[in-house]
Amino acid sequence: MISIIIPVYNTQTYLNKCIQSIIDQTYQFWECILINDGSTDNSKIICDKWANKDKRIIAIHQPNKGVSIARNKGLDVARGEYITFVDSDDWVTPTYLEDLITAKKSDLIISGLTKYDSDHKSTIYVPNKNQLFSLSNRYTSYFVELNEKFLIFGPCAKLYKTNIINNYHIRFPESCSLGEDLEFNFKYLSQISNLTTISISNYYYRIIGSNTLTTQIRIEQFKQDYKQWKIQKSFYEEKGMWISCAKELLFRRLWEIIHDGIFRYPKLINADINYLKFIKSIPEIDDLKNYKNLYPCSKWIKWAILNKCYILFYGHFLLHRLLHISRFI
Repeated sequence: MISIIIPVYNTQTYLNKCIQSIIDQTYQFWECILINDGSTDNSKIICDKWANKDKRIIAIHQPNKGVSIARNKGLDVARGEYITFVDSDDWVTPTYLEDLITAKKSDLIISGLTKYDSDHKSTIYVPNKNQLFSLSNRYTSYFVELNEKFLIFGPCAKLYKTNIINNYHIRFPESCSLGEDLEFNFKYLSQISNLTTISISNYYYRIIGSNTLTTQIRIEQFKQDYKQWKIQKSFYEEKGMWISCAKELLFRRLWEIIHDGIFRYPKLINADINYLKFIKSIPEIDDLKNYKNLYPCSKWIKWAILNKCYILFYGHFLLHRLLHISRFI
């Protein structure tokens, strides 16, 4: 049996479509666990309606505690041999579960997904091939390809083994509100030896507006991104996959994290020198000089980063601060 865990928070507009897409599955041996996380709209009523209509649907209600705690609650009560996650504003095609369960058996099944935005534009991300491969040096490039297509980070469009999750006490971290998906996945990946990809997109990931947690820019974003970068690097090292293609992927990403940390994440009028000192203190900056051609930005920025000239960036902030103040004089 597959346990489908759906955290719910104020998604009354989309929830019926989401649950109906579960009901319509060609593979019918499932349970659907709806965790209503303190919704203030009609989501609670919708959850109860579906639970009363189909005995395979379980509705659980709790005060608002966040998506990680909601998903962990679902993991605590799941009875299936396998676990998959669906977000309550998304939907899946009728063969979603069947495609996952009939794939070549491994510790993790990963399929593609389609991002669907508010303008009805869609972008499809799928693995290149149907493939069972080991998490080892030999197949590093396959894993890097999944990473580049953003198919590793989230819990959706995947089939996990419940016994692996429970045996290693893998849960979503409850102390952070961004990046918890990546931490969960890499904890799981660290405990397995192989995975299967299926080259099909049967999960529709809905992007709602531009003010969600994943699109907000926050001052702490750099620390969170850097923490996740280190998690990925440790994984590649542990699996013997820290070779050239993985290094290029992660150091290109580190250039981006540092550049965004300096120019995008801080509010320029509030940035202080200690924030910049922290960015420049990370030890991996010394390694970036071997990968400086991987990321497109001004030469002076790269030079200042590699030489840890946080004073130069602070001067840049002060200039923007003066320009900002002058607008109101």
